[in-house]
Amino acid sequence: MTPMSMPAALKPNRGLGPFVALDDLLSTAKDAETGQRGYLLTEDPKYLEPYGAAKSALRAKLDKIADLTADNPRQQSRIAMLRRISTQRSRSFRRRSTSNEHGR
Repeated sequence: MTPMSMPAALKPNRGLGPFVALDDLLSTAKDAETGQRGYLLTEDPKYLEPYGAAKSALRAKLDKIADLTADNPRQQSRIAMLRRISTQRSRSFRRRSTSNEHGR
């Protein structure tokens, strides 16, 4: 495969950076979801700690991926979509956790 026929994410100037960053993002998203589930199932605030840490880290990791793919408009639109999904999920969790608190 020549550099011209390589997918943009694999071209020599990028290496595996975007893939490693995406894997890290996925791991952090899983941590956030685990914290969400734990809290919604048990109402134990200790589960909010990993959720809060992961939520903060998600923004930074999305920024890193955006930087690594800054020259690729297609990837930038996907990152924007990931940001919207992340925001929607966070709002949904806040609504559910608030309704759980009021339902006690």
